[in-house]
Amino acid sequence: MGTLKNTAFLLLCFLASCQQGPSLSSDEMKKVLVDAVLLEAGQQQQYNFGVLPDSAWLRDYRFVLAKHGLDTGQFYPALRWFKAHPDQYAKVWEGVITELQKQELERREKHP
Repeated sequence: MGTLKNTAFLLLCFLASCQQGPSLSSDEMKKVLVDAVLLEAGQQQQYNFGVLPDSAWLRDYRFVLAKHGLDTGQFYPALRWFKAHPDQYAKVWEGVITELQKQELERREKHP
């Protein structure tokens, strides 16, 4: 009986480690990418389209991830998953573009 319990436990551990999908939902990934795009646009303006040191990018991307309660250990595996599933990744980016357009429209309505 103990062997059966051990086998069942190992099987459950194995199944839990076989990730069926990304560690972030499509909606969570969209929100992070929206903020990342806004960050990049702001930095391009701030630094007059100059080349930023990698340390600045790393610092600022960590800030974006922290805003969403994430760290690089959570984000990068999800990003790799989405890149390996281009149909899903394209849908995420469609959502990013739609959200950016919505924010731009709201900004123009508030400040014509």
